[in-house]
Amino acid sequence: MTRIFGSGAVDGRMVVDFSSLYLTRGSVKRGAFVATFDRPRDELVEICRGERSDSRVHARWDIGGAVPHDVVHVSEGVSLLLSSSVVSAMRSANLTGFDAVPCELTDKHDEIHEFWFLVVLGRCGPIDDSRSVLVEKDYPGGRVPAMQGVYFPETSWDGSNVFCPEPSRGTVFMDRKAREAMESVKQLKGATFTPLTEFCVNPPLH
Repeated sequence: MTRIFGSGAVDGRMVVDFSSLYLTRGSVKRGAFVATFDRPRDELVEICRGERSDSRVHARWDIGGAVPHDVVHVSEGVSLLLSSSVVSAMRSANLTGFDAVPCELTDKHDEIHEFWFLVVLGRCGPIDDSRSVLVEKDYPGGRVPAMQGVYFPETSWDGSNVFCPEPSRGTVFMDRKAREAMESVKQLKGATFTPLTEFCVNPPLH
């Protein structure tokens, strides 16, 4: 087996280091630019999964900062918008499991930016909620129970650097190689990478 970031083989068995795999999102912190699309979410999911071919898509400012960063969160919760610098870095790193559709992104001041809508072609099996661990998270309102850790059957991952679970509605997973490729962009802004072992959610992520 060819070794890839986040996985390997031990005694012929597939071993995945889930701490080196990341749920990748655009930032939603105060001041971050968040985009939206004027089209059905189901269509966005189909594009994200590579099941619908669009030569170009259009998005616009929704909330937050006036001008987009390198990685933009989408209000519909589907995939990501990426700057040309990020897409170029990912392609230069020969990452597998992704494509990108040109996106005309209009900012808060009606200025147009050329971005890319991330298409996720890599796959892994469904998330196994039984492997998550019940923890308590501290919030301003008190401690809240949550399930920590996102896992899938190790042998179900096709080994792509960029991938999503089946069935997926727009979730983006990346391995360490993909993260490092994105972070090679000088002063990268807007991206968040949460190790799958640390991600907490309630109800479970799908």
